Amino acid sequence: MRVLVTGGAGFIGHNIAIHLFSRGFDVVVYDSMERASRLGVKRLGELGVPVVR
Repeated sequence: MRVLVTGGAGFIGHNIAIHLFSRGFDVVVYDSMERASRLGVKRLGELGVPVVR
């Protein structure tokens, strides 16, 4: 199942996205990147989760 996580580059959003990804969901993250967590974006990228701005 494909899931869109809005605000997924922030602290809570990227943790939710990683959790869903680890459960087998096809995750896409959408974020304005105004207050994004650099670590969160890096972790999502390492997993291959697309981050859309």
